[in-house]
Amino acid sequence: MENNKLSSKFQTLTVVSGTYLVFIIILFIGDVAEIKEMKPNEWGDFLAGTFAPLAFLWLVFGYRQQGEELKQNTKAIKLQADELKNSVEQQKALVDATKVELDLIQLRDKRIEELEKIRAQPFFHFFNVSMSPLNNLDNKAMSLLKCEIKNSRSTCREINISVKSRYSSLISIHSMDLLEQASHNNQDIEFIVINGFEFEDEDKFDLDFEIKYCDENDKYQFQNIQLIVSKKYSETGEEIHFEFFRKESSFISKLKND
Repeated sequence: MENNKLSSKFQTLTVVSGTYLVFIIILFIGDVAEIKEMKPNEWGDFLAGTFAPLAFLWLVFGYRQQGEELKQNTKAIKLQADELKNSVEQQKALVDATKVELDLIQLRDKRIEELEKIRAQPFFHFFNVSMSPLNNLDNKAMSLLKCEIKNSRSTCREINISVKSRYSSLISIHSMDLLEQASHNNQDIEFIVINGFEFEDEDKFDLDFEIKYCDENDKYQFQNIQLIVSKKYSETGEEIHFEFFRKESSFISKLKND
């Protein structure tokens, strides 16, 4: 369309120039003899005066044409800038999408790694818990804590279970070589608890179990479990209740309550 406009303007200017030249020829055709007798400097003035309007007209045309070309170049540059901007935005969107995808992959891989680590750990259960008082030792009350422990997940080895009461810095330890994953592998364990069974402050107290072991991947881990010993009262009398809570471990920040 721009080329058609340029061609039309050029044709119009050519027709005008031709018409002007014809008009000049007709105007001076009767004065040919006088024109022949003109001196060189008069010829220069004659040609300058004759063709100056045409030169000015073509100069104006060229100037306007140059302006049109500059305008078209400006539009083309603007279009290129817009295309470049759109390309940059598309690349940015692609980079953002790739980043989100990589984050999801990393999150998935991290979760898979966590699950594999968890599957390599044992899961401990405690059954048939009982506590009974023992004879005094140096005027300190002592109790015997008995229970059965079972593992419902991966086999573990070199198990050391330590129990500590808030009433004493002394720790009671029970060790085992192996605790397999099986349906009938309950192990009897027992601990001596010092000054805890008397419920001195309230109707409950807690014991901290720290279980250290070697997991299925032959890496040393630990699990901390809290035992709450409490008195429950009913019409039939007083009963002792035991509740275990999983607190923390070396392979995951928090464990849900069993």
